[in-house]
Amino acid sequence: MLKRPTDLFAEFSRKKLSRRLLSDKSANDDHERLILTKLKQQCGGQFTSKMEGMLIDLTLAKENQNNFQEYLSNNSSPGIDLTVTVLTSGFWPSYKSCDLSLPVEMAKCVQVFNEFYQTKTKHRKLTWTYSLGTCNVNGKFDSKTIELILGTYQAAVLLLFNSSDRLSYSCWKTYMHSVSISGSYCLHE
Repeated sequence: MLKRPTDLFAEFSRKKLSRRLLSDKSANDDHERLILTKLKQQCGGQFTSKMEGMLIDLTLAKENQNNFQEYLSNNSSPGIDLTVTVLTSGFWPSYKSCDLSLPVEMAKCVQVFNEFYQTKTKHRKLTWTYSLGTCNVNGKFDSKTIELILGTYQAAVLLLFNSSDRLSYSCWKTYMHSVSISGSYCLHE
């Protein structure tokens, strides 16, 4: 079935908005709301409802992150700073996500957040979309510390070298459980 031009424009707008919002490249929320108000006047409420839901999601995510920080101050911290943005799947475009066996450091963070989230709601299931994540990793090279900003898959591969100086490709694939992820995707995300 052929899509109408307005449907294609809505899909394109939603994908671009999601990229701006999730990568923190939006000028500000008020500007995005103003654009959505104008689109709503021109195209109707159904056209903008999912995009408005995305903005609401991010507002709730900031509140959720503050609650998580409070939870960490009263409970054991995973030892790594973690920021999680919980999104409502119906509002956002679908994103490619592959199974990933997280290194211990990252798995502990996910476990702590899951425990926190279970205290807030028992009826919702979290699905981790690692392809949207970024990690700031401090690499210690001789006498120099360098901060690396990596995708989640790249950070997971790099953290494997905390326990070994050398890894063969087959060993790396075993650790990553990444039959569906090509090595080039992880290394060049």
